Amino acid sequence: MRGNVKLIYTSSSPYARKVRACIRYYEWHNIVEEMLHPFENEIEVRKLNPLGKIPILQVDGQQIIDSEIIITYLRSKLGNQYEPCLVELKCLSLCQGLMDAAVNLRVECVRKLHSDWWTQRLKDSVRKTLDELQCSCTADLLSKSDGHLWISLVCVIQYLDFRHSDWLSTNEWPSLKNLTDSYGQSDCLKEIPFC
Repeated sequence: MRGNVKLIYTSSSPYARKVRACIRYYEWHNIVEEMLHPFENEIEVRKLNPLGKIPILQVDGQQIIDSEIIITYLRSKLGNQYEPCLVELKCLSLCQGLMDAAVNLRVECVRKLHSDWWTQRLKDSVRKTLDELQCSCTADLLSKSDGHLWISLVCVIQYLDFRHSDWLSTNEWPSLKNLTDSYGQSDCLKEIPFC
């Protein structure tokens, strides 16, 4: 890939961490990383993404948004393409949706006025999705995959531990926790912890 490529990220985003871990794991070189917080640097972030969300990949003056689309784009340009099976696609979607629920729940919890109904709905989504992932996202599936599902899984489980340990223990899903503890030892994730 030629030209200037920059990833805009924040260190507390599970989406950005997933992309950053893939960059390290697949050794996609020459991607500059710049930290911008979507709330503290809102004007700058919205100039790049009208949704005001992180991560953002800048390629030759164009912006690509959404972590899964960024990873798909980078894989297509830099190699490491693969054909995931249907179960893997399902688990990738569940991890992405779980990130959405967990981040929305975090935003809801820090608001001065929040909806108990909405908060409970998000918590239910988190628990039910963890149940489904525990059934579908197995060690066998991860060991046969050449994709980034394991990175997505580690990022979302560690994000739950980082932001939601006050009401949720991921130890309640022991097979997911074991996978996270094992795959979470990868250098590409240890180099970029949540903070």
